Amino acid sequence: MGDKDGLDPIIQKFSQLLTSSNITHELIEVSNAGHEYQNIMAQFPTDPYSFWKTAFEPLSAK
Repeated sequence: MGDKDGLDPIIQKFSQLLTSSNITHELIEVSNAGHEYQNIMAQFPTDPYSFWKTAFEPLSAK
C-alpha cells in the first residue's frame, strides 16, 4: 500500500484481522504513493510478484 493511501485504516484493519487469524501475510508501505497500482509497483522494495510465483509454482510443475 502507499503511505498516502486513503484506504490506510481499512488496509491496517484487514492486516490485523489476518494476523489475529494466524494467516501469514506481508504488509509493505511504499513511500510517496497513494492507492494507484502503477505507482506502488514501480516503487515496491522487492519483487511484487514473488507471492504469485510461489503460490502458483506447484501448478506450473504439472
